[in-house]
Amino acid sequence: MTDLLERAIARPRVPPAAQDDFARVLPHLAGDATTPVALIESERIGIAMSKAAAARGDFATDERVRERIRAAIETLKAHPRIGRPTDDPTIRAMTSDAP
Repeated sequence: MTDLLERAIARPRVPPAAQDDFARVLPHLAGDATTPVALIESERIGIAMSKAAAARGDFATDERVRERIRAAIETLKAHPRIGRPTDDPTIRAMTSDAP
């Protein structure tokens, strides 16, 4: 197990529900899953809504996607731990200079 994964799993502030989500998904990411991931009702509804929108050809414009990415980056910048120096090579700087 890599140090990054070990640290992520050992985080004490991960709520129990999120821990359960991780436990459901990790075997699939590792290629060890023998059964499909069981979706919860809200996930099934979200997938159905997405498929219906796609069938209608209802897609976000490139500009709308850029706006949402910029908004997400600005929200993340407000988090007190975002932007702190790190020696973790898997983490890169985030900017709002989206093309």
